[in-house]
Amino acid sequence: MALLALVVAACEVAPSAPKPAPKSTPLAKADTKFFSGEYDGAEKDYQALIDSGTPNARAHYVLLLDYENRFVEAVQQAQQAVKDNADSVSLSRLTRALDWSEDVTGAVAAGAKAIKATPVDPLAHLFYGEALADAGRFAEARDQLRAGQKAAADAYARAEADRDWANYYRARGDSLQELNHLELSLKNQPGFPERSLELSRYQSGHANAGKAIQLLRDVARKEAGQYAVLSAEGDAAFLQGNAPVAIELYDAALKVRPNGATATLGLAEVDVAVSRDFNTAHDRLLAALKADPKAGNVYQFLRFLDSLVLKKDPAQELAFAQPPPTDGITTARKDALAAVNATRATVGLGAVAENPALAESALAHSYFFLFNFGQSSLNGDGVHFEDASLPGSFGHNSSDRAAHFGYAQSSITSEVISHVFIAPAAVERWVDTVYHRYPITSREAKLAGYGEAQVGGLSIQVLDFGIAGAEPGELIAYPPPNSTGVPAAFSGGEVPDPVPTATYPIGYPITLQAPLGATLAVGKADLTGPSGGQVDTYQIPPGTNNLSPNEFAVLAKSPLPAGKYNVTVTGTVNGAAFTKTWQFSV
Repeated sequence: MALLALVVAACEVAPSAPKPAPKSTPLAKADTKFFSGEYDGAEKDYQALIDSGTPNARAHYVLLLDYENRFVEAVQQAQQAVKDNADSVSLSRLTRALDWSEDVTGAVAAGAKAIKATPVDPLAHLFYGEALADAGRFAEARDQLRAGQKAAADAYARAEADRDWANYYRARGDSLQELNHLELSLKNQPGFPERSLELSRYQSGHANAGKAIQLLRDVARKEAGQYAVLSAEGDAAFLQGNAPVAIELYDAALKVRPNGATATLGLAEVDVAVSRDFNTAHDRLLAALKADPKAGNVYQFLRFLDSLVLKKDPAQELAFAQPPPTDGITTARKDALAAVNATRATVGLGAVAENPALAESALAHSYFFLFNFGQSSLNGDGVHFEDASLPGSFGHNSSDRAAHFGYAQSSITSEVISHVFIAPAAVERWVDTVYHRYPITSREAKLAGYGEAQVGGLSIQVLDFGIAGAEPGELIAYPPPNSTGVPAAFSGGEVPDPVPTATYPIGYPITLQAPLGATLAVGKADLTGPSGGQVDTYQIPPGTNNLSPNEFAVLAKSPLPAGKYNVTVTGTVNGAAFTKTWQFSV
């Protein structure tokens, strides 16, 4: 297998002559700590270098935050690094932070800038190539990955080149090549724990549980004194469905750092979702919060465990920790609504206003999901509903849950859910789909509330809308007329699947939306490409395949090449004829 992988890799790009190693610097020493698994020591060094004004220290710190799933911090630090110095190093780290946060459009934009800034960091090509692959722009991705692999001059860059090729082949559905390149990545940088974690995730995803756990245990033995690594290992084991090994690894982490927030949350999640031992989870979390009263993620988990599951008022018990832990969710809510309203503005719609009851309901439902992760009733569309027999249930659907928190509006509610890591990326993910776009671009949406929760690599974002009565108005087309920079592809993953017969990725969703309650009938829908030729499409008529009678969608059968596209849709709205024509550019 290794020999085959080497041959394949050699076909990708000819190896370049090795370059002299850079002179050892404090920043290089911090990187060495990081890549050897000393995450805590590396973080202290990075922060000291940032405080002293060391060039690119903040950008290098971003990579550590990415690997620790601290994506809100990663994006913030990357944005500040670019503000300080918009060089290729900083822009490349912003590309990675946005891409791993699932803001693929933002990542592609940052990557395009990173490869134009000189001198070009080899990682700029690699991180941009990964983002392009995630966007379905495979030919461009290949070019960037080849350029980055050719320029790679150190073990991390060489290993990362193979990891990004693995990502490329995963997106293309080639699992053998994905495995080949993950093995090469580990061979190029065996001392970096993340390389084994990446391979472990692959093995778990391909039903090789024994190999997956063995990789985790091998790393745990090597990194027995590294809290952050052991915590990440515990997260990986939990998501692989092996609670006993997860407990073993979290316990090892807590021996290094008693009451550490990350490992404590991981153990509490196992207590609640697997063992159903709510009191033990409560006691762990309370001890961790007392050790660090500003641990907002611990505070929120314990607050909802108290109120929803243990049925007691958390206010008195948690008074010592208020209000600092609430700042994170407040910022996320602002970011979510800002992203929603920015999208609405592109199609001429007014802003939605935050509703406290909807926001608290969305946040509580996020924790209900964490408390019951793994329950079959939460699979697929079931994630929107709460089984009254499960702990923490407070309302079957979004309307019931909003009423529980005092939502007194007469309007109905609508809900969208995702599993990414930051609020703007969640909104982007919803807008870039079919079914989840319509509530955001609904003329009748007036109120909204956002909530999110995360434990390690497990996350959920919930956005609830208050929908008013039908409003007359023009058809709403998306992508917006005359918009530019439209993504090329839709990679699927939406539940329900809008095109079950498709082989993903396919073209970016194009939607048309009439007022609520209207009957939209489409007679013909044409999509023409940059050359003027007709584009072959899938079409979802109004009222079919989970669309409402006022909704229509069309998707090209293949990702869209760059250029200008024209859409013409003819039909009727409540029996009145219309022709809607608009353009957009990919």
